[in-house]
Amino acid sequence: MTPQKISIDLKDDSLSKANLRKIRWCTTIAIIGFPVLVQILGAMIMFSSQYPFLTSIPMLLAFAGAAILVIGAGIYAITNRVFLRFSGANKGLEEWETTTQTDAFAFAYRIIVKGVLIAFVGISIVGILQLLNLQGWIDFNAAQSIVLNTQGLAAFTVVITYLVLLLPTLYIAWNIQPLMAEDRGSS
Repeated sequence: MTPQKISIDLKDDSLSKANLRKIRWCTTIAIIGFPVLVQILGAMIMFSSQYPFLTSIPMLLAFAGAAILVIGAGIYAITNRVFLRFSGANKGLEEWETTTQTDAFAFAYRIIVKGVLIAFVGISIVGILQLLNLQGWIDFNAAQSIVLNTQGLAAFTVVITYLVLLLPTLYIAWNIQPLMAEDRGSS
């Protein structure tokens, strides 16, 4: 059974200036905030024995408030009509919508590939330094060798999935010009 694409049309105000501004900021908050929340939670867990106030009620409430803000922004970003129209699960896109969708996907691809390449180069450099240290050619003593960190990999997978979902929407929200229904009809 092949998945069927549905048609989600934009409403008259979907590409209005005010709606695009909301989508911009919600998507930006979600993309920046989610990895920050993961890092803060990890730091709170890791350093809670040294600094017991990190698990105090006020700190946990502050973290919960920030998490609600970021998750709420993310939910808004992936449930609005702009995201749903351009997400790739839609049929019947107009020519300008197809071009916008292709540009957004290309932008997301470029950002993710650049990030992966930078990570690869960084990990490769550390690996080479560790190899040279093992050979006795240099004195490089990393605090911890590169190992498979399952918890870190799980957090990274969640964050990268979030980025894959939201980067096209971020591109669209920041690059599309506000349009009203009559402007879209004449395009």
